[in-house]
Amino acid sequence: MADNPLISIIVPVYNSEKYLSRCLDSIKAQTLSDFECLVIDDGSTDSSGSICDSYASEDSRFKVFHKENGGVSKARNLGLDHACGDYVGFVDSDDWIDDTMFDILFRNASDNGCEVSVCRCFGENSDGSGRLLNRTEAICSLFEEDGICGYSCNKLVKRDLIGVSRYNPELRYLEDTVFFHGLLKRASGVFLQNMPLYHYDKHPESVTSNYELSEIRQAGMDAVSAIAEGEPDAEIRKAIGKFLFFSYFEIAVNYVSHHNINNEAYRKIERIVREDRTWLKDYSLRRRIWRLIILRDGLKKVYWFVKRLAGK
Repeated sequence: MADNPLISIIVPVYNSEKYLSRCLDSIKAQTLSDFECLVIDDGSTDSSGSICDSYASEDSRFKVFHKENGGVSKARNLGLDHACGDYVGFVDSDDWIDDTMFDILFRNASDNGCEVSVCRCFGENSDGSGRLLNRTEAICSLFEEDGICGYSCNKLVKRDLIGVSRYNPELRYLEDTVFFHGLLKRASGVFLQNMPLYHYDKHPESVTSNYELSEIRQAGMDAVSAIAEGEPDAEIRKAIGKFLFFSYFEIAVNYVSHHNINNEAYRKIERIVREDRTWLKDYSLRRRIWRLIILRDGLKKVYWFVKRLAGK
């Protein structure tokens, strides 16, 4: 392996002892072997730190950094500060990847002369095809339900494109989306491999699994809204507006599902759903039914009654 590896893989770790070996084993098994794995132990209080150290002692490609707990953005930023690869990728410590993932992402980037290469995650729609996206298509796709998605871990990025850009440590929701919007504004092209290579393991305790409109979630959505306000491209503004609306919509669905509508946050979202008719033509049948339930108290009562009968 050359002094400077082809790829730097950044893995933020916090109390992941149950899943960490699965994650690091999947990285160790990559068919593209010219990589460094920067494992950032973000102040773990379980055995994660010692697991990280064991991989570094067995394989020189793994480098461990222990730090005080500061959140995933600060951990990724520390990894970016130390990354030496031509390209940078990210893996979360409770997830795992196919052994060909970074090989495929690198080849797609290299063969198509683009700075960002993307794959699908398992569970998403995919058909194995691939296509090159221009800047506007890529940014819009970042905010589309079936697009390249706003998270970091299905992407390989040219380190020169990242430059001095870093994650905003004040954000704990949609921080990936905000970060990659800034990168895609400067990218000449993005290649999307419509093939699942990343295994995303969602846990009930994760921030994104919390259905409520918390301050953390609202801060992330406000940051994305600010992007739309400063965006000169009408097509991108439309994509962001749709993304924000349906994000609020799904939060409203979850509030009703949890029988938790007697609060200011739900009433705010209900007003948004009631008053914003821009996206009516984009409603699926499921969302049309849920819109009726959200806006009619009688239908809510019917829904809760049926749910109680079903024991859910």
